[in-house]
Amino acid sequence: IDRLLKVIKMPHPVPEICRKAATILENLVLEPQNKPLLLSYENAFAEMLFGDPRYSDIFARILYELTSRSSNKVASACGIWGM
Repeated sequence: IDRLLKVIKMPHPVPEICRKAATILENLVLEPQNKPLLLSYENAFAEMLFGDPRYSDIFARILYELTSRSSNKVASACGIWGM
């Protein structure tokens, strides 16, 4: 996850690589077993959401998946409060 975020944050000569890295993160969040790990990166995802308009839609979907599902209420609290 750290490497994927680093690829997205650093300007790359081929924008398609950054888009693919963001898409990989989006696919990871769809798997329930990955959500607890990805919640620890919630702040980084929020920074990307507001920082780079090219990928803001992808990070909005990632944050939505992490926090809005009713089955994730406990996981959301852990992500917000850092438990």
